[in-house]
Amino acid sequence: MANFLYFAVNKIHAIELNKLFNEKGIASEYVISSEQHIATGVDLSNEANRERIRKFKNNEIDVLINVNILTEGTDLPDVQTVFLTRPTISSILMTQMIGRALRGKKTGGTEKAYIVSFIDGWKNKIAWVNPEKLYIEETATWDENNKENIGKLARLISIQKIEEFVKIIDESIDTTKLESIDFIKTIPIGIYTFSLMIPSEHDEDRIKNCEVLVYDSTQEAYQKFIDELPVFFEVNQLNEIEFFTEEQLDVLAEKVEEAYFTGFEMIPDYNKQDIKDILSYFALKGIEPSFLQFKDREKFDISNVAQFIYENELGGKRKKEYLDELWEKEENFLKVYFGYNKLYFRKYLDNEVLKLEEPDIYYMSSKESTVIPEMIHINKLTLHEIQNINPQYWRQLTDAVYERSKDENGFYTCSISGFKAKSRLYFQVDHIIPMAKGGLTELENLQVLRRDINKLKSDK
Repeated sequence: MANFLYFAVNKIHAIELNKLFNEKGIASEYVISSEQHIATGVDLSNEANRERIRKFKNNEIDVLINVNILTEGTDLPDVQTVFLTRPTISSILMTQMIGRALRGKKTGGTEKAYIVSFIDGWKNKIAWVNPEKLYIEETATWDENNKENIGKLARLISIQKIEEFVKIIDESIDTTKLESIDFIKTIPIGIYTFSLMIPSEHDEDRIKNCEVLVYDSTQEAYQKFIDELPVFFEVNQLNEIEFFTEEQLDVLAEKVEEAYFTGFEMIPDYNKQDIKDILSYFALKGIEPSFLQFKDREKFDISNVAQFIYENELGGKRKKEYLDELWEKEENFLKVYFGYNKLYFRKYLDNEVLKLEEPDIYYMSSKESTVIPEMIHINKLTLHEIQNINPQYWRQLTDAVYERSKDENGFYTCSISGFKAKSRLYFQVDHIIPMAKGGLTELENLQVLRRDINKLKSDK
């Protein structure tokens, strides 16, 4: 009989399961965190657990039932089947439980693993996650020179990008802007990866694994945001807070958007939920999330493949043979990146070939999508109104005001107090002559003020 590992809810559950197995003639034992000798009251769990685990490893017993003992740090390479007889909404705990069977042949494990769940209503009570993603996160050391880890990072990114691939092949969704940019810019330059604990008043605390894709278009914004997290928390008086409510996160995310993301054309765009997750992580940990740089992304640039097809006039059977050979090539990172889905790969590639064959289509599309807003009387609007109707102009105007207030050492200066700082987070842009007295929203009538001074000024 193969070795079977069971995860039980609690001590009583483990003992009852063990009793049932023994009654059926199955060699079974259990390991728990606390087991006292009946006569002396001495805790025997460590000694008993070690002996039972030894028997399990030596195939002296077939079934080992445990409660929170074997989730991590225990080497059980012969385990091929894991039985989940306890619910969890923690993806970290799920990772640890499933991981007991995911050793693989290279590390002394089995070729295949079986995960069996006994949970009713599993959609709401168990943290099912992509098992390949769990394997990637647990085994990659992220050595930039390691080909295997380059492939794992590509696959991790691919898992996050599947939604984008699906949109490209869905003709009902307008992906013109995404398709029109250079393909290399649709490949992330890296990924922020971290885990969050989501507290619950009634149920088990939930662990959320986060992956934030960063592109050329969003790199600068994310970098500034991450670099200034300590200042952002200081300015907004958040340093004593560990967990945010959803309402607080909505307000804070809007502040982050205004400071770093609004007014820039970002294709692909950022995700507001990613901003919330980063804020939550910094509140809990006080450190910036880890960033994995995708240094070999040029290997995935299929515009080079499209260029070869176009220049060599490959079509029909010759084109198919070339692409089949490329797709099946050993150590093919493209297959990994496109989630082993050839349709996604072909759709993207056909679009890149079309760019070379019909460049005017993309130039025309780009021109048609460029909307020049009406600028007449825009200086009679508030900065907030301008930000809503024309975020690009708002960004251009406020940037100019800040640049005018910057000294030779890169410090911004409050026009009233003379206070200096290198972060814009300490300041706000305001009118010199108030709009109520006829002042206009234009560069000559705008100044940089420290936030508290601007608040006092507004109160008056």
